[in-house]
Amino acid sequence: MLVQFLSIRSERNQHFLMTLIFFVFILYSCYTSFDLNLLIVIPLFLVCIISVYFLFKFQLKNRQIIEPQLSIKGNKNKVLKKNMKWVVYPFLIYSLLTFLHFFVVFTSGNSVVPLLYDYGIGGALALGFNYFLATNWKYGICNEGLILGSKFDSKLVLWENIIKVDYQKDFIIVLTKENFPISLFSFPYNQENKGLEKLLKYKIL
Repeated sequence: MLVQFLSIRSERNQHFLMTLIFFVFILYSCYTSFDLNLLIVIPLFLVCIISVYFLFKFQLKNRQIIEPQLSIKGNKNKVLKKNMKWVVYPFLIYSLLTFLHFFVVFTSGNSVVPLLYDYGIGGALALGFNYFLATNWKYGICNEGLILGSKFDSKLVLWENIIKVDYQKDFIIVLTKENFPISLFSFPYNQENKGLEKLLKYKIL
């Protein structure tokens, strides 16, 4: 099974990659709308393309083949709680970049209708893809750590990023380090998760 290591660096790089892609489209709109000098545009494009290349290369290298010891189908929204910093800040940045893109096109005197179609279709595709991943979402465990996500987007949380496991009456609560993209995991304490409990107690003393 091929997984990507989930870390502060990988999450930050992923959002930076998205920001650069936004910036490339905005820069292109600026060039076509205001007839910018190529001596300004080309170096900026090259910086963006080179940065995207190295970030994408890191994301590809930040993967490993692992052997799951246990895999359980679960509800993503009920099992994990994201660190709100990694939800709110990217949302604000992407919203600001989207507004900037519309502002550039609007102030140039061009129609914003094509942008509405582009963002609308892109947003619909993203929502559809996220729904597909969420309906095929699983969590599990391996020698290296906890696995989460669908088989198309599996992430690995290494043991070093976990600080505590709290075994409660109805839930198994797994707490992660401060500023980690996920604040905690909350696994239902049932017969299906008996194997998970046993392996967690073996992995984390």
